[in-house]
Amino acid sequence: GSAPPLVCECMPPSVFALGDSIRAKSVVVALEFDHSGGGAWNWSAAINYTVHLHRETSFLSGVDLQAGSARATSTNPLRASPRASQDWIADFVPLQLQIDSAILAAALPSSSSPNASVGVTVRRFPQPEWVLTEKGFLTALPMWLTIMFSFAGLQLAGSLVDEKKKQLKQFLGMQGLSKQVYWASWVLFSLMKASITLVVLLICVSVFAIPMTHWLILLLFFVVFNVAVTSYACIVATLFQDPELAQFACIMYPLLTSAISFIQIAIISQQPPAMSGVLCKVLVMFLSPFAFAMAILICVAADNLDIGGVTWGYLFNEDLAGISVGFCFLALLWNIFFNLFLTWYLDKVVPRDNEVYEKDPFFFFKPRFWGAGDRLGDNRDTALDRDVQGTHVSEAVPASLAEKASVCIRNLVKVHAPNTPGEVRAVDGLSVDFYEGQITSFLGHNGAGKTTTIQILTGLFGMTSGQATICGFSVNHQLEQARPLIGVCPQENVIWDLLTVREHLELIGQIRF
Repeated sequence: GSAPPLVCECMPPSVFALGDSIRAKSVVVALEFDHSGGGAWNWSAAINYTVHLHRETSFLSGVDLQAGSARATSTNPLRASPRASQDWIADFVPLQLQIDSAILAAALPSSSSPNASVGVTVRRFPQPEWVLTEKGFLTALPMWLTIMFSFAGLQLAGSLVDEKKKQLKQFLGMQGLSKQVYWASWVLFSLMKASITLVVLLICVSVFAIPMTHWLILLLFFVVFNVAVTSYACIVATLFQDPELAQFACIMYPLLTSAISFIQIAIISQQPPAMSGVLCKVLVMFLSPFAFAMAILICVAADNLDIGGVTWGYLFNEDLAGISVGFCFLALLWNIFFNLFLTWYLDKVVPRDNEVYEKDPFFFFKPRFWGAGDRLGDNRDTALDRDVQGTHVSEAVPASLAEKASVCIRNLVKVHAPNTPGEVRAVDGLSVDFYEGQITSFLGHNGAGKTTTIQILTGLFGMTSGQATICGFSVNHQLEQARPLIGVCPQENVIWDLLTVREHLELIGQIRF
């Protein structure tokens, strides 16, 4: 044809190691034959050769070497790249085909068409065997179910933090509502809202996804995991002050932890799990989304293999993944109790400005926590006959009246933003008693600390230092026992957006009486 002839030049093998010499000769491709014996070729033996490519130029058919132009690529055809397979077929294989055809023509001179006897086969490197199944999409089922159930926790955490931000939670506590009742009401309300989603998912999964697994086992897992998600949302609510950040944490935690189950995806094809059974058990003990995802993954694998799904007899079988569905169920129960305990603990010790908290992280080791010394009446002063605020001297209190002191305040200090340039000392060393059968009023200018003192006594604010008791109960340590004995009308309006005026009155009345 019109293509220029291909010029071949014989060179010793040592030249191939000299890149500059190859570049100086404008060599695009060099062939090195394994023929060191000299003399005639032995066509009955295998002929091995090596193709040497230019370091910066890939071989292309139809290159005009005389003009010194060549279509260069950034990657070698033999190197892995997004177009590695296409470069191999388009560039390297035609060259190899011409070389093999020439060798066949020399070895078989009687063959009129040597190209017809040369075939090209491209094969990938060996890979693990794929399992052909119509339910391959079920590999993502554990994570999708985890996310679906997590939306209930997301809504719960957002509502709890929003109530705390609006001081609705603190207001209910001021009216005498115990923290246990508050948390339990929200958990039950969240579970009731999620029950509809639970029933719909149970029907879809047990009928269309993994029908061979017993539906009652799925129901138990759905209910228990729903409670675990709710308990985790309560932990998040104690740590965050912004509802949006709390909701973000509630969706990211189950998403990331349930994704760990993809490491064990090989069990669907009946291959050994990538994670050891011991490590898997440790993770499911503290990561409830991972425990739920692993249980669903085992159910998917049991349904698609010859096991016949997860039944009551297979509940504690560990042959498939090194961990059983029953162990995951027990781990979820443990997670619920652990989360509830952590919620109770963090709700007491996490520092916050608008609520009383325990400053001692080991408060549960103190005798007062176990009921010793609940009432602090022995610590009262029988008479307040010393300087108050360091400016005025109070009148002497009769002994008969001193015994009727129901509210005792000693050296009360409240500092906002301590140890900062914006530090504000709202109350500074206040000491006063309120007596039964008498009306006591606070008089003072704006910012004197009147409202702050009332907020400390009702538990809306924590004190920086000092001591205050109500009927002998410490405001710092026995506030829940003291709150039913007091009533307060807050300075600001504390209302719920969804309640009417009548419903507000009924709510407070039912809490108080």
